[in-house]
Amino acid sequence: MLIIRRTGLLFLFVIFPEWVSAKVITVPDDMPTIQSAIESSMDGDTVLVRRGIYYENLNFIGKKILLTSNFIFDGLQETIDSTIIDASLPVDTLHRSCVLFQAGEDNNSILNGFTLQNGRGTYAPVYFGESDFTGAGIYCANSSPTIKNNVIKNNSTPAPFIYFKPGGGIAICCGSPILQNNTFVSNSATHGGAISCYPSCGALINNNLILDNQAGIAPSIFVYWSSAPTIINNTISDEADGIILSAYFSNPQLRNNTIVTAGKAIKCSNSSAQASFNNFWLSGVGYVADPQCGSGLGDTT
Repeated sequence: MLIIRRTGLLFLFVIFPEWVSAKVITVPDDMPTIQSAIESSMDGDTVLVRRGIYYENLNFIGKKILLTSNFIFDGLQETIDSTIIDASLPVDTLHRSCVLFQAGEDNNSILNGFTLQNGRGTYAPVYFGESDFTGAGIYCANSSPTIKNNVIKNNSTPAPFIYFKPGGGIAICCGSPILQNNTFVSNSATHGGAISCYPSCGALINNNLILDNQAGIAPSIFVYWSSAPTIINNTISDEADGIILSAYFSNPQLRNNTIVTAGKAIKCSNSSAQASFNNFWLSGVGYVADPQCGSGLGDTT
């Protein structure tokens, strides 16, 4: 008889009974690096990482695993702040993101409880056959992982910003990941300083704190080309003159968000935003939204 502990690893066995034989691989006790632990894992395993700074550029390689810090047990912000994936020393100069999902990972591939910093992106297709660096913190292509309880900070697609290098915090290309309870702070890119959804992105962006990110277009969230993310219960603040959300050829849903900006809160071009019960606080000469964005924006006082 299994004992259910929602904060512990045994809860995994209740959700996925076929994973009863799953094991826990502890870094650095059992394996010296996080990547070596991922590569040695099987679906259903947990890779548990002790506090420390790990200079790695991780690739989930399709594994349905829980990669977690000790935050899963102690619930301490200090654990997140002290378990760091630092991407500043890449072995492969074309993979400079902190974490890479591009092998069809689904919601059972879980990244939980880390600080991700100093990523510079992965060289990948970005726009009509052109390639450049994208997804400085996390690059997620054709995959739908679960990314929760992380601090994603100080990641930037590399200069010069002369074309299209989206996704300072994360770039999502053709997937529906879950982004929940994360903090995105001080990331930068040409488009989507914190988050880029392009193309065909159906992400759930829920209960995140998005602060002081930078971009030429959309410092916080960039939504483009047939994307329909659900953006709910987030706190978004951009004190620069700029736009919080750009929705080109897309139909995002925005509910119960608090958005603070000195610029335009929502920009819609050839798109509409289904927005309701949001709070917008404009601290400068900015205004809320283009007429294309539709009604139901919420409290704009």
